[in-house]
Amino acid sequence: MIDIKDLRIGNIVLGENNELIEVETIHYDGVNYMDGHIYGTNFNDLKPIKLTPEILKQVGFEKTKDFDDDDLYDFEESNYRKLTLIKLRGYDAFRVMDVDNRIDIKFLHDLQNTFYIFNNKQELPIDINTLKI
Repeated sequence: MIDIKDLRIGNIVLGENNELIEVETIHYDGVNYMDGHIYGTNFNDLKPIKLTPEILKQVGFEKTKDFDDDDLYDFEESNYRKLTLIKLRGYDAFRVMDVDNRIDIKFLHDLQNTFYIFNNKQELPIDINTLKI
């Protein structure tokens, strides 16, 4: 289950049958999404998508290494603020590498929300039709 406070319109999560859904609207007991038709599901049926290096690559991050040989993932496109994540060894999340912030990210919707904040309300460009989890 996902906490309603963590969701925002546009987030991509797993639905009750493990299908990818993009949140269209949020209401008191669930969300609506579209798949040719409008569907609804309750919060108990939603599951987060664990963030992996493969998903980061699919949404535009490039892998590099830092001086300690930790994996870094950079998102750097001209219309967006650069965002760097580090995968700390032995840790189950990615950490935002930013001078003013220390944010740990475990799930795709958390990455979408962080990107949205860092980029003045611009969405992380994700094509739900080509995303593989």
